[in-house]
Parts: sequence; C-alpha cells; structure tokens
Amino acid sequence: MTRALGRWHDEPEPTPWTGRGSYGKRRIRSPPGRSRSRRSRVQHLRHEFHEFERERSRCSRSRSRPSTSDLHGIAQSLADAIMDLQVPCENLQGLWSKLIRLRSRLRSHDGNRTPAYNSFSTSRPSLDPLDPNVTRETYPTHPKSNWIGKLQELYSRASQRPVKKDEIKYTTHEESAASSSTKQFRSTVEASNFTYRYHGSLCNTKKQAEHSAAYTAIRAEFPECDLEEALSSQSRPDRNLTSLTFKSKLHEELKRRLGMEITRDQLPYETTFFEDNQPDELYVSRVTLKCYGADGASYTGNLQPTRKLAEQSAAEVALAALEDEVGQVTKKKQAREKNKAMRHEVKEEEESYSTYSSCDHEEDDG
Repeated sequence: MTRALGRWHDEPEPTPWTGRGSYGKRRIRSPPGRSRSRRSRVQHLRHEFHEFERERSRCSRSRSRPSTSDLHGIAQSLADAIMDLQVPCENLQGLWSKLIRLRSRLRSHDGNRTPAYNSFSTSRPSLDPLDPNVTRETYPTHPKSNWIGKLQELYSRASQRPVKKDEIKYTTHEESAASSSTKQFRSTVEASNFTYRYHGSLCNTKKQAEHSAAYTAIRAEFPECDLEEALSSQSRPDRNLTSLTFKSKLHEELKRRLGMEITRDQLPYETTFFEDNQPDELYVSRVTLKCYGADGASYTGNLQPTRKLAEQSAAEVALAALEDEVGQVTKKKQAREKNKAMRHEVKEEEESYSTYSSCDHEEDDG
C-alpha cells in the first residue's frame, strides 16, 4: 500500500462533517507505530500537567499563613515527648526543628505585626543555643571585656528605652568534669524579647560565665554589631576613667581630715531614677557628709546614664566643695599673715619714728 495526500491509497474519501455531531465523520487512521508514540506523548504531557498542579498547590500551601493552633499542637507534642523518657532524642530534635520552622512561618506571614525591637536581627543561629554540648566559639577573654554591659547597651538601644532591673536575667550553675576535680561554671542569659535562652561556654568563674553567655547572645541577636571594634574600644582607656576615682578620693580626704575610718552610714549616697528622661539623663545622686561638720552637708551631682556614674558625679561635686573650703581657709590664712606683716611694718615704722624724735629732742636740749 502506498500513501497519497495524507491517507492510504486504498482508503476511501472521509465523509465531510455536517456539524451535527460526530455521526458520519470518519477518522483518518494513523500509520502503524505513530498512534503509540502519540499516546505516550499525551501521557507525558498529562503527567507534567499533574506535577505542575501539585507543585502549585504545594507552593500555595506554603504561602498560606499557618494557624496558631498548629503551633500549640506541636509545642504540646514536644512537651509530652520530653517528659516521656522512652522517646529517643532524634525524635525530639525533629519536633524541635518542626516547631521552629512553623513559628518562623507564623512570624513571616504576620504582616501586621509591629516588632518590639527595630534593631534585633531576624536571622537566628542554625545550631540549637539551648544545647550546652554544641561546640561554639569561645568568647574573647580580654581583662577589660565587659560583654554584659555591651549586651545591656545594645538591648536598651534596640528597645529605645532603659533596661529595667532583672529584665536581662542570668542563671549560673556549676559543672564539674568527671576527669577533673576543678569547678567550672556555665551561665544562661534570657530576656523577654529574646527568641532563645543562650548558653555560654564553661568558665572558671561565675562572672566569666555570665560574660560568655552575654557574648553568645550578642552574636545571635545583634549580628550587625562589630565585636572586634567593641573589644578594641573596651581595651582602650576609658574617657571616664578619672571620674571613677572621685568616690575613693572623697573617702580618703574625709579620712585624712577626721583621722578615723569612714563607714557607709557616715557617707551615704541616695540615687533617684527618672524613667521619662533621655537615655543619657536617667539617674541623679546625692551624697551626705554625716561625718563632717555639725549639719552634715549634702551635695547633688549631675544627671548621668547609670547609677554608678551618678554617684561618682555627686562625689566629684562634694570633693570640689571641700577643695573650695580648703582654698578659702588658705586665703583667710594668707590674709591674716599679710595683715600681721603689715602691722609689724607699721609698728617698726612707729618705733623708728619715735626713736628719731627722741634724738631730735636731746639735740635741742644740748
């Protein structure tokens, strides 16, 4: 058989379609082998279409905002699994990861949410910060590195308000290694607006453990902070270093004048906190010299950002007042000595004049 004009040679002409259904219409038969390839192509296209529909539905589900009930359900499942000692740790890790992913989706889809901190980073560490066995970078143990103060400064700057007492909480516990008898400490820091509680590394003292936990929290919550610059600025001499000695200078000056030891009750400091003021003007302190003078004069310092600086400012004012008092005493003493010298000169002049007068009288008599 030969093929001519799109059909087989012995195949009759197809009946034209009259527009009243498929009756009378004859389908042209495909050559051998072509119908199978066409069917496979159709099946392939149909499979791709189904795959596309499934992917689109999966993407739409991922873009849809999950409900908080799902988050509560996973959190309850995790809590039950933690209390059940038969559940392996791998299952806990899976539930924890699922909980964090669902919570991140809730935060990302909540478009009307106003963050409490406009400077906190949304990026979180990939490792679980609650796991003390995770190997993390050791914090720089510089002698003057104050990571606790740096964390408080960043926290206050991000929240645009002063940090309240116990708002950043540190919990320190002792850990002793089985192979060593030395005591080591690990600290945990948490705050109301931190996503996690952050563990520090093992340290020899409690204060170092707290600094380590603060360093970990800074790296996670404030990744934009330049830690090397912060460390170098802490290692440089503080411009307020001289002001930190005013309290000790005042104590030594009173001790020298009175010739006795000065107690805290004899030199009390009263500090007032102003919550509505600017961050640089939050505290003002007043020192009373109960041990000096009958009235016990009080001196008030300038507004300062911290309680310690406010007390130093009050001590500076009191010390300046004592120095002025010493200066006034010195001036009075110099004035008395000057008056005494002048009286002595006048007396000498009078004596010399009287002697000269007596000599003149003797000459006249002679």
